[in-house]
Amino acid sequence: MNKIPFYHLINMLFIGLVSLIGLVLIDPLFFGAQWRLLQGVINSPTTETVCFIALAYFVGLVMNRMASVFLEEILMTDVPPERRTWLSRKIKIQWHDYKEYVSAEKEDVFLKTLSREYALSRNVLMASIVLMIFALAVGNSVVGITCLAISFVFYLSVRKHAKKLSERINIALHN
Repeated sequence: MNKIPFYHLINMLFIGLVSLIGLVLIDPLFFGAQWRLLQGVINSPTTETVCFIALAYFVGLVMNRMASVFLEEILMTDVPPERRTWLSRKIKIQWHDYKEYVSAEKEDVFLKTLSREYALSRNVLMASIVLMIFALAVGNSVVGITCLAISFVFYLSVRKHAKKLSERINIALHN
């Protein structure tokens, strides 16, 4: 039997579940009606559960890829700090080349754990940004502001994890 890695359960399934629940909280009439329609088509509790889990995993996978492609492009920089603008220093995160990470990982096995924690924070940040945009688009400002606050907290978390990763990569490469 194939096992699903814990990383995937957290970074895809959990993020997908939270995102789907968030969408229902933001607009219960629309998403509740869609789910009842799906239940009527499926008409089997077991199949419904499997479909919900598959949908949650897919939503989480999409959030993961969006975070990897869009957020990292926005947040990461390879420009030295002394050549960056004030705003770039505040928003962007200094990062290492992937080859450096791979070399450093051979020296520091804890980098893999830090990388996973970074990815989780990055994915929650992406999910909260998407939920914030959707909430504000449908006029649910309370949830939108809450998601904005969550986004800010996880942005700080992403920065913290990236800084830890960068420091440990530097240490591993220079030992």
